[in-house]
Amino acid sequence: MSIETKRCEEEYQKNSKLNKDDIQQIQEWLKKQPHLPKLNEYAVIQFYDSSGLSIQKTKTLIETHYQFKNDAPELFTGKDYEPPRYKHSYWDCVYCIDLPKRSVDGYQLVYCGFKDPDPAKFHLEIGIAMFIKVMMTILLIKGTCSGYAFIFDIKGVVLSHFATVTISLVKKFLFFVQEAIPLKVKAVHIIHVNPLVDKIMMLTKPFLKKELYDMIHIQSDMNHFYKEVGKECIPTDLGGTLPFTRDELVQQTKAKVIEFDDVIDKELHLFLDESKRVDGKSRDVLMMNGSFKKLNID
Repeated sequence: MSIETKRCEEEYQKNSKLNKDDIQQIQEWLKKQPHLPKLNEYAVIQFYDSSGLSIQKTKTLIETHYQFKNDAPELFTGKDYEPPRYKHSYWDCVYCIDLPKRSVDGYQLVYCGFKDPDPAKFHLEIGIAMFIKVMMTILLIKGTCSGYAFIFDIKGVVLSHFATVTISLVKKFLFFVQEAIPLKVKAVHIIHVNPLVDKIMMLTKPFLKKELYDMIHIQSDMNHFYKEVGKECIPTDLGGTLPFTRDELVQQTKAKVIEFDDVIDKELHLFLDESKRVDGKSRDVLMMNGSFKKLNID
């Protein structure tokens, strides 16, 4: 049994709502879309699950995902957050951690924050590229789940960090998280709040759908945060009881990324081929009269 077949069988066993006939129908549809890259069954399962088990929404998500990659290739560089392009390894600058224990609501937790808050070492585009690669690795290893809760720690954030922040990058990142990634976002927690949180919210709100905006929890009280997420899920150096520090956990996450680097790197460089699109009409999911564009998929 191949690794892919084993992963698929595990998915069907843990999630009885997955419909094999639907998965097969989507795979047949993909065969008629020569502009899209070839996807294995495991990848289709993830798109299908994150689309609420809807065939039509799955088709739209697949198309949107790969169209977005064409529209924002700079975010799918894979290795470009490491030297020689960047003089510092970004692993030494930020934490992007797959936390091992799920929240009290059963959500997979992902923690992001500064390891070294020196603004001179921060570049948003590289940080997003790293985040995407880490998330693709987590999706590959852990498969489907009931949802994801993200923890953004803004301790150490100062005005100088905004030097590399552009409206275009913010818009692309938020579009990807809301419209183009095969996972279900269930909560966003912002911790170690400082006065700049208002600037962050002002910058992001124009690009946040109400659904996601309502999921954002600005945690001014860490005890309240522990109750909402589960203190047992949080690393010891953040006041939790999980028997690991962030430094230990980031090394575990980095090891996973390195282990699956070849597989993820191939996926990062899968784009759609506009020259093979059957209707011959190119699309741009990011812009249409200044707003996000919705795709109509047959």
